[in-house]
Amino acid sequence: MTSHRWSQQVIQERETKLYSPIRDALLAASIIPDDAVRSQPVFEFHPFPSTPDPDPSPSPAPAPQPDHPTKFYSIVLTDPDAKSRKHPIWSEVCHWVVSNISSPGYSSFQGHIGRNSDSFTGTTLSYTLTAQILKSYLPPSPLICTGYHRYVFVLLEGDAATACNVNAPRERKHWGYGGVRLGVRNWAKEYGLEAVGATFFYAKAAEGE
Repeated sequence: MTSHRWSQQVIQERETKLYSPIRDALLAASIIPDDAVRSQPVFEFHPFPSTPDPDPSPSPAPAPQPDHPTKFYSIVLTDPDAKSRKHPIWSEVCHWVVSNISSPGYSSFQGHIGRNSDSFTGTTLSYTLTAQILKSYLPPSPLICTGYHRYVFVLLEGDAATACNVNAPRERKHWGYGGVRLGVRNWAKEYGLEAVGATFFYAKAAEGE
């Protein structure tokens, strides 16, 4: 087994809430820590299409959304193995960020705010969200002779009250933070987001390219 100077984990929080069948693969690929708490899963996360021929339309129809979401979600794609897994000097590289996503599985009704006070009745305050692409999609592009790269999708959850405060990473390389393999972690921490789903795939440059 090869030892590495840098942590290989993209999701480093101890209390990860990830779907169980996926979690074993994430552990085996060193994407989440070995001591991650085996808590109840939050989402079964499938970012890939269920059909072999995805819709090529650049403007797909939006999925149904709850009227009054209280949480918002961000989907990110990151490469923790750039330039290579042994030498991740560019890691992490940000490949895609979509934020302000509502979950079609959750909804609540609008709270009633008192006229002369800050108190309210009902469930919780809720907000109208419109999904936004914060970083356009950058296809996987591992360099030749750098081996397999792990490309990791992470689903992040935050309070809808703060959704409008989330900004794009400043740069793709290191997510603009400068640390090796800390991009998603630092970006999520800055905006108070929690990892609630993840999956990944491997890719490498074709021989002769």
